[in-house]
Amino acid sequence: MFPEWIAPTTMLVAFVVLLVAAAICGGAAYAELHHYHSTRDAVLITGMGSGFLTLALVVMEVATSAA
Repeated sequence: MFPEWIAPTTMLVAFVVLLVAAAICGGAAYAELHHYHSTRDAVLITGMGSGFLTLALVVMEVATSAA
């Protein structure tokens, strides 16, 4: 149904999205620890990170079902 290259490419995209999610969550944690942002900003940034993480998990699920 899918070409054979779609699964490795999709997994690579998922890995990059996971790295972005980790960077966003790590940045939010660092900012909260050092009080660079308000709590509202930290909650928004952490929400963005968890959104990227959810997207990565969906992409990985699609990649594994395509394989």
